[in-house]
Amino acid sequence: MSSYIIREYPGVATFFSSKEYLDIYKEINILRATEDPITAPFQSKYKAREIMLDIKEKFIERVRTGAEEVPQETEELILALFNYHLGLNYIETDEESPGEKNLNASVSVLRQYELQPQFVAHLINALNQLGILWFSWDDFTNKTITPKSEKYFEEAYKLYEKYNYLNRNTIPTIDILNPFEEDDDEKKRMETFESYHTLTIYYLSQVYSAKNMNDKSAKYSAMTLDRELRHSSIDHYNWCLNCIKLGQYHSSILEFKNAYRCLSCAEYMSKIIDANSTIPEDVEEDPIKKLEAELNWSWGKFYLAALEESVKRYESGNVKFNLNEPSPIGPQLFSALTFESNRTPVRSNLATNFNEAKELFIEGVQSLENSLNFYIFDGYVSDHVNINLEISKFYKLLSVFQLNNKECSIIHQARISSLLPLESQLSFEHYSHLVQLLIAEIANAYEELANCEIKSLEEEEITDLKGKYETARNSNEYNYKAIEFLEEYIISFADPTLKRLPDPIPKAIVKTILNTWWKMGDLWSRIIVIPDVEKEEKENEVSSDESMKSEYLDNIQKSKKLYEAIVSYCKKNYVHKYDDELKTVKQLLENIDKEIEKTTNLTKSDHWCLTSLPIV
Repeated sequence: MSSYIIREYPGVATFFSSKEYLDIYKEINILRATEDPITAPFQSKYKAREIMLDIKEKFIERVRTGAEEVPQETEELILALFNYHLGLNYIETDEESPGEKNLNASVSVLRQYELQPQFVAHLINALNQLGILWFSWDDFTNKTITPKSEKYFEEAYKLYEKYNYLNRNTIPTIDILNPFEEDDDEKKRMETFESYHTLTIYYLSQVYSAKNMNDKSAKYSAMTLDRELRHSSIDHYNWCLNCIKLGQYHSSILEFKNAYRCLSCAEYMSKIIDANSTIPEDVEEDPIKKLEAELNWSWGKFYLAALEESVKRYESGNVKFNLNEPSPIGPQLFSALTFESNRTPVRSNLATNFNEAKELFIEGVQSLENSLNFYIFDGYVSDHVNINLEISKFYKLLSVFQLNNKECSIIHQARISSLLPLESQLSFEHYSHLVQLLIAEIANAYEELANCEIKSLEEEEITDLKGKYETARNSNEYNYKAIEFLEEYIISFADPTLKRLPDPIPKAIVKTILNTWWKMGDLWSRIIVIPDVEKEEKENEVSSDESMKSEYLDNIQKSKKLYEAIVSYCKKNYVHKYDDELKTVKQLLENIDKEIEKTTNLTKSDHWCLTSLPIV
């Protein structure tokens, strides 16, 4: 292995271990470790700073007057180390500007000695602290420049790698201001040095996350968690939280193997949280119960993502999905942890049929329901509603694999039963977005119920005429309810004073409004016209047919008006990336005009042809 020439700096070592200053340094170290009262949180830090500034000024004066003769290199290094400690002191007392100034002064000198064991740890820690300062100052929205924080952390990362390659067997000095450090356990010094590198990696993860470089952020996050497992003073609580976040990320990008591993490790670690953990002190909630709820919610999201992807592949006919492909992060995460998870793993091909989908459904819904024990409506309104919306989505996805229309109807009825009470309880004034989400989900559930009834007719599950009439009425009722909720959804975006939509519609919601009009037009064209048996007994067959034809034309005219509203709006206002949708709506209008002309000219109607499903 290559090596780097290690030099001795006797002048620096002598200065920081001289008998003259031994008691002073001891006092500084005691002050640095003192926990101050809340009323004067920094009094010990201020006292330590006064002593350091005094020593520094006396040293400068002694050198200037010739009372202390030291080489220029030694003088620069001693001042750099004083600036290093003063910089850390200023940061500890929330004085960021003087902290940055002193650390930069220190770094400019220490860079020249970056691979020397006496100074490498000081330089890496100084670069980390500068990176942390700039992380809060950087503008990550400006994509044209590299953030300063990233530069500092990358420099610290490369320096650690370089030093480890050249001087692996030489344990660095952690704090040259501590003349008693050599008596410390070598393992403790090495662990402190490694903790500096762990901090570097952790913040690189944060930087890349802020830059939306999520894959790179996840890679460094996994490295951080893996390194923390080797630290004797691991914080189990915060390790769990960060591992849960990493698991959520892998779920979101469909890396189910890594997501399962992260969440399983977090669950295992949550059971061994000890006194070393930094657990938030909150009188209003139990942080351990909150962690458990967050973990259950994350498991719910994991199984939901797996079921959602299963549906996409099932509907497209592509059910091949290899979860054993090499991960971009590398081999199995956190190999230091060995245990058996009792959670249901995701199959390599995901779910391909109802029974397999039901496994994901049961595990996911149970996890979400467990999380609701903590995220109750009274106190966690947003979380409570969002979790219920995810449970509704589970039911919706499961219904895709359910081929029995009657069972499918039961699934969607369950969605409506759980969401209607929430929608009625929420104040639109305070939770407008949540109310909108609930209204849209309920409308979708009614639409799916109507679809189940229509499928029963199309697949001829019902043979007697009375049963067909009843099924058609149910379908219509569900479609009317869906339209009613969609109208409510549109109104929710209206100006509360003017009681109408703004013109033009804001870009953030314009496609939502146009697509809702489209959906309502679709639903009106799906209304099935059925004869009124009681009227038929009183009227002749011709008048009955004319009445049904009139009703049918009235329904598709409503569809036409909604489609025309879309075309009219797009003619007056350009809607970005809506050209394909607009083209389809125009085609629907042409089809409707043809349907109107054809129906108007009919002399005798067939009850079961009086639905415009073909034009949709």
